[in-house]
Parts: sequence; C-alpha cells; structure tokens
Amino acid sequence: MKKLTLISLFVFFAAVVAILVEGLVFYQDKKNTLSVSPSGSTEEIILDDAEISKHSTADDCWLIISDKVYNVTSYIASHPGGPEAIILNCGKDATTAFLTKGGSGHSQSAVDNLVNYYLGDLKQPLSSLE
Repeated sequence: MKKLTLISLFVFFAAVVAILVEGLVFYQDKKNTLSVSPSGSTEEIILDDAEISKHSTADDCWLIISDKVYNVTSYIASHPGGPEAIILNCGKDATTAFLTKGGSGHSQSAVDNLVNYYLGDLKQPLSSLE
C-alpha cells in the first residue's frame, strides 16, 4: 500500500511539473514583445510588413490575416491541411489564402482558433502580452 501511494504521488508530481513547464514555455512563446539590440537597449516592435517578413520560416511563422498579426509557429505541425499550407504564407499577408481555402474558406472553429495566436494589429506596436 505504501508503495502504491508513493508511486501515485510521484506520477501526480510529474504531471504537475509537466503542466507547469508547458505553461511556462507557452507564456515565453507569447512574450515576444521586445527586441533587445546588441547595445542592450530595448526597442519597440512595430507590426509592419518589414517586421512580419522576418518571420517567414516554419520555425518562426507570422501571418497577417485581415490586418491582424498571428504567430502560428506552434500550430504548423497540427494544421489539418498539412504544414505546407501555412508555411507557404509565413511572413506574408495570408488573408486571401485563409478566406478562400478550398473555395469556401476556413470553418468558424478555425476562425475562433486564431485568437490563440494573435500578436496584435498590423502597423501597431507589439503590445505586452504579460
């Protein structure tokens, strides 16, 4: 009985630690609010075409959809249409691709899911996500 209790406590502790670590990683991914220059000073990031074009790879993918900017890097691997559908649009305005997918556009659940990746509005400063 003691052994079973000890094992159960260990599994519970491991699950709690895993959840906390995942939450911290997600928080750090969302907290891309400031850019540190080599001199150590911080600069405000403006969500313009030049900034978004810097994020044009599968490892760092930002999209513009309807004048809003989304960091979809963590979603690429789980995209139902395959990663290529997103990767082709990384660093670009993907409004047309998103709205015309398969001729009818994305589902309402896909539209609702975008909020999870929202960074800010186009041509506005990247706001603090803290």
